[in-house]
Amino acid sequence: MPPCLQSYIDLIGTAFTEDRVEDIVPLFTAPLPVYRGGTLFICLTPDEIMSRLRHYRNLAVSEGLVGVSGKLVAQSIPRNGRVQVWVDWSYDFGRARPTRTSAIRYYGSQFGWHFVCNVLEYRTPAFDSTFPETAEKIAVGY
Repeated sequence: MPPCLQSYIDLIGTAFTEDRVEDIVPLFTAPLPVYRGGTLFICLTPDEIMSRLRHYRNLAVSEGLVGVSGKLVAQSIPRNGRVQVWVDWSYDFGRARPTRTSAIRYYGSQFGWHFVCNVLEYRTPAFDSTFPETAEKIAVGY
């Protein structure tokens, strides 16, 4: 596994845990297509990406979030600088609640040691939450 991918995962987990979502936003491009539950949402700007991250973090904290960690499950062979990365996330709530998990596939661009996500797919969301109204919602059948 290239060190950049584990660093990417670690940075997201640490920043999410420590309420530094502004550190996560530059790791994504805008507009950012987000697939979740058969629906495509598009975050048109970095501010919308930040709004979405804050929404999820606030939801997790309200339930007693203690920490977040990610595990690289698989990655595709890079082709023309593009790669897919599958990550399982664990949300630790200490004694407040059982650990929750989510499975997310990141489609991104890899330039040397740097990875930037261009498309996000929630394969298994950890939270049952609607997408903020700021994002453009498009129904898709997949």
